Amino acid sequence: MSNKSQKNHFKSKATEFLSNKRNTEALCSVIDSFKNGIEKGAPLSSLILTIETIFVDLLKTRDMTVIILPMQPLENSPENNYKQWLRERYTETFDLIVECLESEKHSDAQQALNTLMRFVTNEGLYPLEEHQNNQNHFPILQLNKVISKLLLSHRVMKNIIVKISEYTVYDDFCYYVWKLILKNSVPTRSNDFNNVFIQNYLELINVLIPSTATNKNYSNNDDAENEKNFLCKSIKFEQQSLKKNVNKVWNFLIQWPHNDITQRQLLVLLLEKVLPYLEKPAMLTDYLMDSLDLGGPIALLALQGIFILIHKYNMSYPNIYEKLYAMFEPEIFHMKFKPRLFHLADIFLSSSYLPETLVAAFAKRLARLALIAPPQDIIIILYFIGNLIIRHPGLKRLICDPNGGHEISNDPFLMDESDPNKSNALQSALWELQLLKSHMLPNVAQAVKNIISQPLPTQEWDLGNYLELKENDIFDQEISRKSKEYALTFERPMSDMKGHHHHQNSALSKYWKF
Repeated sequence: MSNKSQKNHFKSKATEFLSNKRNTEALCSVIDSFKNGIEKGAPLSSLILTIETIFVDLLKTRDMTVIILPMQPLENSPENNYKQWLRERYTETFDLIVECLESEKHSDAQQALNTLMRFVTNEGLYPLEEHQNNQNHFPILQLNKVISKLLLSHRVMKNIIVKISEYTVYDDFCYYVWKLILKNSVPTRSNDFNNVFIQNYLELINVLIPSTATNKNYSNNDDAENEKNFLCKSIKFEQQSLKKNVNKVWNFLIQWPHNDITQRQLLVLLLEKVLPYLEKPAMLTDYLMDSLDLGGPIALLALQGIFILIHKYNMSYPNIYEKLYAMFEPEIFHMKFKPRLFHLADIFLSSSYLPETLVAAFAKRLARLALIAPPQDIIIILYFIGNLIIRHPGLKRLICDPNGGHEISNDPFLMDESDPNKSNALQSALWELQLLKSHMLPNVAQAVKNIISQPLPTQEWDLGNYLELKENDIFDQEISRKSKEYALTFERPMSDMKGHHHHQNSALSKYWKF
């Protein structure tokens, strides 16, 4: 049977069942075809959608709902037995679709999530068991199957977990997912603590915590009462509950065994989402200082965390400038987080009350790095040094006289000294800038001239304009500047090359025949 005819057969069996819900053979045929499709690795989206149609219909029409009377066993009637059989088929297909969340094909996995969430919503609105107290309930067991699969999958589920964010506008969904998240934060077996589990867990937490910028208005006011902000159970999820959950979860996360990937993920999560909710930010000190010693992007993210703690929570870190100084190594030019490092360093060194010996060391170290940096980074470094000199006019004496010269071999600056205050930078001179004045790229040479051959401006340069600069941008700027100097064409072409209406004086028509 071809793919198309299989699909048609599948759909016709589904229609057959929906027109006569006692047709058990048609429903079994649909479920068997679905199992078959999974085994063969066939595209599953349309099959999942058809199954969704069947069971959402069964939920809405209450064809699977049994009535539970207090203190009485369920009546053993053919009607109830058939309902029980339908519920078993529903559970069986629900579990099959949960497995599809791991599908290699993104569209299938996404459809699986959408369908499972429709099942969860409808099961909440039309429960499978009707109790006399008539309370609507939330199908937490079904939701648990979905969340567990996302967390305990054998691969990173980021692409699917991101889709969960579409449901975080619902209070009841958030309330119950947090319950499940906390339940899963202590895996039953220690070998569940693999890196994939931790990555998936962090992705899910990231989706659950609203960004403070777009912090949704948790229903604390009366206007929000009128809005339907729940999937199937009217439950409030207050800001206070969120805060409590974030703090509980963070205390677990920080103790887990992290590798480079999850450590970086954890720091980004801390900076972008978690920090505003923490009750005791001071407790982060040791964690951030340890991360700072790991170097690379992790150290940079830790530095940003420390910067926030210094500024927002008035904490002090005595050797933070030494740590920052140590980060300026040749490797930074190949790091994705390089703009963040320059941005943070600019803020850390923004005070005009810093000792000149410290600032001179940064200026000198950066000037030395500029000799081996790519062109776009040289420009950032030059304007950074320019800003440091504007803030500390006493450093002007480091700009050496082009005619007087400076013995490079006698430079007292100690590049390998880890303490910036002991690097002898103030006894040195920025001869590196004189070398860069002869750089082959006019943009670089011009940046040097802006700093050394005229009085410095009173206003600092905005580093933000240069942080995202790429080599191609420098090339394009240069070409657009140069091209204005030359006439590239003296006559606007009036037609295409193959046309016969060339101007009679055209050199093309004079010497070439097409």
